[in-house]
Amino acid sequence: KTVDSIVKSGQKDLEKNKKVELYAADEKVVVIVDVDTPSMVEKFEESNETDINDFIEENQEVRDDIQEKVDAVSDKVVDKVEASKDVEKVEVLYSYDTVFTGVAMEVEYGQLKKNKKVEGVKNAFVAAKYEVPEGQEITSPEIGTYMLTSRELISAGLVQHQDNLDYTGQGMVVAVLDTGISYRHAAFSTAPVNPSVTATSMADVLANVDLMAEDSYAQAVEGGVLVADGTSANSVFKSAKVPFGYDYNDNDTEITPVDSENHGTHVSGTIAGNSDVLKGVAPDAQLMGMKVFDNNGSTSDAVLFAALQDAVLLDVDVINMSLGSSSGFT
Repeated sequence: KTVDSIVKSGQKDLEKNKKVELYAADEKVVVIVDVDTPSMVEKFEESNETDINDFIEENQEVRDDIQEKVDAVSDKVVDKVEASKDVEKVEVLYSYDTVFTGVAMEVEYGQLKKNKKVEGVKNAFVAAKYEVPEGQEITSPEIGTYMLTSRELISAGLVQHQDNLDYTGQGMVVAVLDTGISYRHAAFSTAPVNPSVTATSMADVLANVDLMAEDSYAQAVEGGVLVADGTSANSVFKSAKVPFGYDYNDNDTEITPVDSENHGTHVSGTIAGNSDVLKGVAPDAQLMGMKVFDNNGSTSDAVLFAALQDAVLLDVDVINMSLGSSSGFT
């Protein structure tokens, strides 16, 4: 079969089964409501600016206006749902304005169609769920890619050192949306050369930029405020190597993975590990540890959208995500 024929066959199957409901009408689900107003990223793309963070900083009133529009539509949706008989109070989980404009809320599945009919709603859908990609078991020492040799396998060492190129990731920041990072591991103990983000600059971000992490932490811990001192339990600054760490599921600053495969740490080591034993492809890069998977290895669009918004607001250079889904794509 060609790719086109497979896609067409899949579309026919979807049409045939489109009336099959995946959830019971009274089952609680997390719904993403897509609000019909441009996001800050879309506003930026329409402008002549070259730096999105400068654009956001210089146009805070634009962001405030977007958020007001999102909140207004959110209120209409909540009112419509709560007006239904025997419906409990709707919980709004997140409100997005930067990469995407909309809200995430927990409602009964039967209310989904009502959400779509509210003025100002472009679309509404059940948040997709994702699992940590399963690792492949290596049964023979002669096969497989290993952490200690993977850099050489792709010739990263040549790019880093040959002809004095020195492409070591210096000054670059990578957001890792995964199961977390064991930031105390020796692979992340070496401070980067000329880091872009310091404890001081992170504290400045917390004071001047409205991060999703700050909002969710304040809701989870009444009156809670995130800091960047590197020592307090509520500090997002973990080290010079990992200047930001936040758990978007548990809404706290503990990002050490609990999954058996330590997936997020493995990915982070491949990207920017830097020790005498192990070096990643960009050993001088900094890492933003965004723990989006819960302790059972699951996450959803609602959590991912929150972390992605913060990644943009934190001015990262690269975003890395490893997502497994029932459809087989990552």
